[in-house]
Amino acid sequence: MTAAARNFYDNMVKTLTEQHPRTKPETLQARALEQTAKYAERLHRQRALTIAQTEMAYAYNYGADEGIRQAQADYLIGKCIKKWCTSGDEGVCEECEKLDGMEIGMEEQFFSGNKVEYDESGLFPPLHPRCGCAVEYIEVEAPNFSLQNPLPNVSMDQGISSMNELTRNADGTYTITEEPITDISIERVSKLAPTGWSDEMATRLQDANRKLLADARQYPTGTETATVYSMDFSVCSQTVVGTYGAVNIPVLDEPYIGIHNHPDGLVFSPADIINFFSRNSMNALVAVGNNGSAYLMQKMSEYDAVKAFDAFGLVKQDMDKAVAAGDPQALVNVIENFLREAKKYGVEFISGS
Repeated sequence: MTAAARNFYDNMVKTLTEQHPRTKPETLQARALEQTAKYAERLHRQRALTIAQTEMAYAYNYGADEGIRQAQADYLIGKCIKKWCTSGDEGVCEECEKLDGMEIGMEEQFFSGNKVEYDESGLFPPLHPRCGCAVEYIEVEAPNFSLQNPLPNVSMDQGISSMNELTRNADGTYTITEEPITDISIERVSKLAPTGWSDEMATRLQDANRKLLADARQYPTGTETATVYSMDFSVCSQTVVGTYGAVNIPVLDEPYIGIHNHPDGLVFSPADIINFFSRNSMNALVAVGNNGSAYLMQKMSEYDAVKAFDAFGLVKQDMDKAVAAGDPQALVNVIENFLREAKKYGVEFISGS
């Protein structure tokens, strides 16, 4: 018999004795024992329900947290903050009510010293048994692709950030090459004409591509730079200077065009493609090569991000094989073939090389 049941039994015997002083003690004890058994059964049911509800709350919140972290690791979601949310009903306790609406970083704790012991205590609910609270995850920055934040399962030092940092020699080996920006390469940048664009817009894009190369020319060969424009080219950002083979393209809330240079002069990298797919407001992305080549991706009205990502996942293994084999040309071929088929998912690909 548990301490709670023993206490209930003793009190029940005392109460029955006071109410029925002439009844035999054995009879009163039997009645008290019967009531104690019912009480213990009720306690067991409540405890089982409490454990089940608390464990379910933990599992839900743990799964949500892990899902966000995995999505961040795969560069599908950028930097997030956490917001505590109560169930909003009369069952909310004072402690949880105080936390309602609190926003903190992913690694910060909402509380300490909670009443349920888990390894992740404080990072998310439950705060106490039968807690019905949850966490809302709010993305505050887009995914960041760079040499410091490589694509999942891909080693950046294998040459996948800047598409073709390697040139194959006659003996089958590879050496790093960097295309210098010249007056000829700037003039060589062709006019790209995406679907739905006027000739005037295409000319403005050509001028913007040439301007970016001219700006990048002042930095060491191999440096990537980027800028973004509104869809009518009325507003643009300052040129962002990256590192060798990587640059963080700015993000706008309204539809915009991102432009960056590729020192190797080749097509979009896998990081470029995922970056473009994941940024809803990025309507078009341009890679202009230091040699004057130019490539463009544009989201059409029928763009389907889910199908685009699924298709990319299917060819990702082929990309990894090309990288592992040290064959940049094979990697280029896989990506160009994928982009030519991307119109199925509402993505227009234009090559101006």
